[in-house]
Amino acid sequence: MKHEIKTHDGLTYIHLSGDIDLSCSERVRLLLIELVSEQPVTIVELSQVTVIDSSGIASLLDAEKTAKRRGHKFELASPSARVVRVLELAHLDSYFTIRDHES
Repeated sequence: MKHEIKTHDGLTYIHLSGDIDLSCSERVRLLLIELVSEQPVTIVELSQVTVIDSSGIASLLDAEKTAKRRGHKFELASPSARVVRVLELAHLDSYFTIRDHES
């Protein structure tokens, strides 16, 4: 898993790529929680994520819940077809705010 963080017009984008699975999900969780704790709007760009498992989904859920508790926004952007499929299987595709593309 690789990541890149950018800030533009008051929005913080984190671009994730590669596999988000048990081997790196704790690192992803900590990274996202740090961002959502500090930034009023965090957008997680997922178009280059090739694999995501339940531990990766749990990391996204933890970050979203942390953002909500702080009154911050957390959104997903451009999830790859594989990410969308896992979100659908977990019935979370309507739980998260999902942008079609990075704005």
